[in-house]
Amino acid sequence: MGKLVETYIYNILKEKYQYISFYKKGNKEIDFICNNEYLNKNKVKLIEVKYVNNLDREKFDFLSNTAEKIFKT
Repeated sequence: MGKLVETYIYNILKEKYQYISFYKKGNKEIDFICNNEYLNKNKVKLIEVKYVNNLDREKFDFLSNTAEKIFKT
């Protein structure tokens, strides 16, 4: 069901954003990195999609740390 939800979200995002990608490091990933201005990192949106009742703090830490790296450079 999670993949269906991700596909649904992707279809919504592609109507709004010109550039959609993902980020993966090891076995962790960020589902969507979206932007309309390819080289403007200040306009980047990081989106993590979950279809669960409970969220793991480690996943938020990875998202937060990755966002910090993207926006710091």
